[in-house]
Amino acid sequence: MIARLKGLVEEKSNGNVIVDVQGVGYGVHVPETVFLRLPEVGGEVVLQIHTHVREDHITLYGFLTHLERDTFEILMSASGVGPKLALTILSALEAGQVIEAVSTGNKMLFNGISGVGKKNGGKALRGNPREVREAPAARARRRGCRRFAQGLRGIEYRCFHLLGKRPRASPPRPRL
Repeated sequence: MIARLKGLVEEKSNGNVIVDVQGVGYGVHVPETVFLRLPEVGGEVVLQIHTHVREDHITLYGFLTHLERDTFEILMSASGVGPKLALTILSALEAGQVIEAVSTGNKMLFNGISGVGKKNGGKALRGNPREVREAPAARARRRGCRRFAQGLRGIEYRCFHLLGKRPRASPPRPRL
């Protein structure tokens, strides 16, 4: 699994960047919010990578911070949210805005994002935590992750891969 790339920006176009790492060019998809902050062609960049593996291809998604990557992975763990929709959400909103929307229950923030309807926006906000603060990635992994996960239970987020622990068995859901 590729977790981080450090190299020179070789090409940039429409949410994609090619990073040259010692002569090997890696094609990486990035959200618009990251694309706008990338250095110009020839500049050095460090990207936090999410490697998405499917039967027929391997795709790299890049972010400038751990928080952005973690938020992407959290969004992708939601039922019905794949990498394309998670990238679309993070192209419209900064990671901190997504966390704020969850903590305050602000469904309006998701309005107008292509592919996110009222139903999906509501899933993301079900079970708000009392307080979710944007924190540096290290603190988010230790403390904020638990609070953030509580706010995202509606989208079936599991925090165990960030904390390195197994999730507790959840009680069975009543059938209606």
